[in-house]
Amino acid sequence: MSAQTYTRPFVGAQALASGVIANKYQLRRDFTPVFPGIYLPIDFLPESDRPSRGEAGRVLRQRTEAAWLWSGRQGVIAGSAAIALRGAKWVDHDVPIDLLLPSQRSPAGIVVHRDGFFDDDVQVLADMRVTTVARTVFDLCRWLSVDEAVARVDALANVAVINTKVILELATRHRWARNVRRVKKVLDLHDRGARSPKESWLRLVATSAGFPRPKTQIEVPIPGTRRRYFLDMGWEWLLIGLEYDGEHHRTPRQVRYDLVRMEELAALGWIVIRVAKGTAPDEIIRRLQRAWDARQASIAG
Repeated sequence: MSAQTYTRPFVGAQALASGVIANKYQLRRDFTPVFPGIYLPIDFLPESDRPSRGEAGRVLRQRTEAAWLWSGRQGVIAGSAAIALRGAKWVDHDVPIDLLLPSQRSPAGIVVHRDGFFDDDVQVLADMRVTTVARTVFDLCRWLSVDEAVARVDALANVAVINTKVILELATRHRWARNVRRVKKVLDLHDRGARSPKESWLRLVATSAGFPRPKTQIEVPIPGTRRRYFLDMGWEWLLIGLEYDGEHHRTPRQVRYDLVRMEELAALGWIVIRVAKGTAPDEIIRRLQRAWDARQASIAG
């Protein structure tokens, strides 16, 4: 049977035993191990380190299923892979696959967590056992740094309901779990209005410096037109906006659009601080403080 027959990961030993794959030579020639004993056709691997969004999603989905097969179908998909299965964006295709599994050493690309869980912490999704939304958030809050966890929870909140009460109740049930105190902090900081991990990061830069929490996705209609713009975040009462300019802002078409957008927002009195890749937090805070002081002075005067 040809490699084209397989479009999903499979257990090599089972394919050989059933005769679907003739011998180990064919297995080595036409397929590549994703994890020990788990294979995919060679041409299913991404052609570059930065695959397209669609290809990245496919690769991550296959790596997740491969990790589950590697566990003997006993592991529970958790963490970043679990939010990706629910449709969350901004999860890299090569992210380590987190598994809840009682005890087993893991190969590169899989992280085994021996954390305990209850039956209602788990549900079946895409024919695999996956942590519930609440349990996924609980784990992310504990396993990652606060900033990383906020970005992941923001991404999940774009596609699922984050029930803070349920998650805090779950944390109480698992009160002896490692880093459980982080859960409430991350929940307090998360915001479903973030549209990228960098927006999550930028929001935390502002609040960590002592600025009030900004509102996300601020709608600004342009009088006399049907146009309306959305600012990443900002403080409406001061007409100060804060935005992260990603790579898509570099195209000629987007540059032209942004020029008009900034002119129209400025005409309405908005000060918009645009942050580019590589900008240091100290610089962001200085620019924000300058705008804040200027606006408050104009109000006081």
